Amino acid sequence: MAHHLLNNEISSFIINKLRKIKTSLKDSGITRQEAIFARLHPKLATAKYIVKISHRAGMQQAMIGIIIGGSISLTKNILAVMREEKTSDEAAKELLIDTGNSAISSYMIAFTGSAIKGIMQNAKSDSVRILSQTNLPSTILNSTLDMGGIMKDFIIGKIDTCQCLERLGEKGVSQICSAMFATLGQLAIP
Repeated sequence: MAHHLLNNEISSFIINKLRKIKTSLKDSGITRQEAIFARLHPKLATAKYIVKISHRAGMQQAMIGIIIGGSISLTKNILAVMREEKTSDEAAKELLIDTGNSAISSYMIAFTGSAIKGIMQNAKSDSVRILSQTNLPSTILNSTLDMGGIMKDFIIGKIDTCQCLERLGEKGVSQICSAMFATLGQLAIP
């Protein structure tokens, strides 16, 4: 009789333990083949995952870019048509171009920023992983875009050498200081 009671207690304990485990389990959202691929090719799987997440971020930001860029262009073009500065066909064409450009640039900025952050988060260096939690990835991207825009203006002759150097100095110093102090502040937080 005691042996039977002990078996019932053990069975009850095991059943309760299995129920608890079952409630704790969550679907990872990946297939068996994806898990095997990740195990066999960890770097390639990580790169694929970074691209997937970056694409999702880019698509979300592109939608916001369409709304904001399209709204601004719509307002601007309605006013131009009302002032008879443009025909309705010209305004419609410009609206489409502005909205498309806004969507593309929004996508590219979000995709690139997310990819930089993902690469930093998966780096071997602890310091780089910590820096990925700061605003540094987006600062790198914004600095590159700003500097690229200044250099483009210089190359096409929109600004001269003095103006180019002045703008590079202004943008560069302010963004470097901003990034440096934001990073130091983030590193100081435990």
